[in-house]
Amino acid sequence: MRPIRLAAVMAVFAFPAYAENVYDFAAHSGQHRTFAATLQATGIDRALGNRGPYTIFAPTDAAFSRLSDLGDLMRPDHREELVELLTCHMAPTQALAATLQPGQTRVVRTVGGCTLTMQRVGDEVMLRSAGGQSQRIAAADLQQSNGVVHVIDMLILPES
Repeated sequence: MRPIRLAAVMAVFAFPAYAENVYDFAAHSGQHRTFAATLQATGIDRALGNRGPYTIFAPTDAAFSRLSDLGDLMRPDHREELVELLTCHMAPTQALAATLQPGQTRVVRTVGGCTLTMQRVGDEVMLRSAGGQSQRIAAADLQQSNGVVHVIDMLILPES
């Protein structure tokens, strides 16, 4: 019998088990308030209410706190830059971590034109951007009515 990891148990209690859609997950998780607010400010929240399927790499509030110019990005004259940033966190497909075998990778192309690589390393799934950012997915495969959410603690920056 495999021992249950504390992190896995914490993930179950830290996030809503099932939300109406991928946007509602962000809006109600308690750890994605900034992500939800930026989606709402750009109108992307309405698009994420559509049928899908979507894969959302949902950055935590802590990830947004490391962005020094968030206040500027929230201004109406910077809407295009904010949309570009946000759409690097969403793909028009369902990319499940559970389908990856150890060492296997999956390339995910986002709506914003970013190329991400998911890779299973032991019991964890890593996410790497084309720009070289890499981090463990904190909570993977959180199924919603129109897609799947993966919780990350980084912002995926648009490729230059």
